[in-house]
Amino acid sequence: MTSAKQNPRLLPTVRKRARFIANRRSPRTVLESCTLQGDIRYCSDAGDLKAGFTVTAKTGNAVERNRIKRRLRHAVATAASNARAEITGPDNAICGEIILIARRQALRISHEAMVTELTKGIDRLLSKSKKAATSSQRASRPANG
Repeated sequence: MTSAKQNPRLLPTVRKRARFIANRRSPRTVLESCTLQGDIRYCSDAGDLKAGFTVTAKTGNAVERNRIKRRLRHAVATAASNARAEITGPDNAICGEIILIARRQALRISHEAMVTELTKGIDRLLSKSKKAATSSQRASRPANG
């Protein structure tokens, strides 16, 4: 099994069930090959972006599920580096956790199309996370009076 330590291009993975549960209520975006959900944001340091993968038994047998995970693992690493390359300004990195809930279509879609789709999905998730952060800041302000 190839891990992020063995292959520095891959993202570190989320492995604990508690982290998956914590991200359940995070913003999400639905793509053709998977659903992205998580709490990701712009940050100023090199960033700790972690990825978690969920592939249910509905999507296929063990061989197909492992193939889907392997394809998603490489595609999300490439998409995250593409998204990082497009960022300019003082907050030039992406931090947080992103969970990918796979669909069977992830087997049929080409790698290039999957990377493009995931890059757009990460951008959408970043904008949703930014909106959620600003609305929660507004809600936490004390009322005048």
